[in-house]
Amino acid sequence: MSPKRIPLIICLAALFGLSALSAPAGSSVRHTERSDQVVESDGIRTIEVGNPRGDVEIGPSPDGRIHVTALKICRGRDDAEAKRLAAQLSVTAGVQGDRYVIKVTYPKRVDIKVNFWDLFSGHADSDDFGQSHEVKILLQAPTALAMELSTVSGDLASHGFNGSQRLRSTSGDCTVDATGGKLDVETVSGDARVRGLGRAQVHTTSGDILSTIAGPVEARAVSGDIDVQGVSDSLVLTSTSGDISVEHAPKSISASTSSGTIEIVSASGSVAVRSTSGDVSVVLGGSLSGASVSSTSGSVELGLLPGLDASLELTTNSGEIECDVPVVLLGHGRQSMNAKYGRGGAPVKAHTVSGDLHVTSGGS
Repeated sequence: MSPKRIPLIICLAALFGLSALSAPAGSSVRHTERSDQVVESDGIRTIEVGNPRGDVEIGPSPDGRIHVTALKICRGRDDAEAKRLAAQLSVTAGVQGDRYVIKVTYPKRVDIKVNFWDLFSGHADSDDFGQSHEVKILLQAPTALAMELSTVSGDLASHGFNGSQRLRSTSGDCTVDATGGKLDVETVSGDARVRGLGRAQVHTTSGDILSTIAGPVEARAVSGDIDVQGVSDSLVLTSTSGDISVEHAPKSISASTSSGTIEIVSASGSVAVRSTSGDVSVVLGGSLSGASVSSTSGSVELGLLPGLDASLELTTNSGEIECDVPVVLLGHGRQSMNAKYGRGGAPVKAHTVSGDLHVTSGGS
């Protein structure tokens, strides 16, 4: 007989077990409360954590159960004010169907009183203003469980899980080191760093993306850079004003940016690379099926690895074409060239509008 599941809605101070520490910090007082709980994971498939203003860090469970630690960290002008702020924070956790849900609730309004003369004497430090309270969630759980983590201004960090993971942050960073499973990571102004073996979808607005993923990767940034390493599957990369850097694209790649540069150390399969106002550097080789490489106001450098068989079609509107590899010339004009590299075969089209086009031996 399976154990009876009792709905678990718990108040942090009431049921987690409470300890408190207070220590002075300059002109403010820091008050910390720690609470811990251990929950059986039977019947749980997904863990959901919502912590608007604090960090969330998750890792593997040592015993197959769910371990939760919540840290309240509050600052006030005195111990009483710091404790009052802590009392306004609540953490609830409970089983909802096959989900275990942890939610942190912050007060809608916090009044911070600052002595008028402190503003002129320099005695009021940064801890006397703005956000003075947060909750950090530390979680250990079975690695096969799915994870859904969300925050507004905190950081999210996960390591060692092989289930699907969904991370959402507004101004905090997202860091994932997974052993498998699908990753769905999105942040607005924070950076995203993902490592894993499965499929990854990573989006950021003004932060950078660093991806070391074995599976397929779809990454999009508006004003941030994208750096991809260690991939063994397809890539779809888009940046508006950031740079794109790829170590290896063995299967296929589609990469585009408006005002950034693109550098691909090695690419094969299907290759489509485009930059509007930045330079492009692509090295082609392996089992290339076709490539299209272009830049509007930047230059294009095309590297061809030994053993590659390709049919080249090179054009530029107002730049120059320079070819430093042995080819069989099929036709040429002032700003165009058709040639066969190796035995010919995979179509390779490279075009610039106002930049130069340079073909080199890849890796040299």
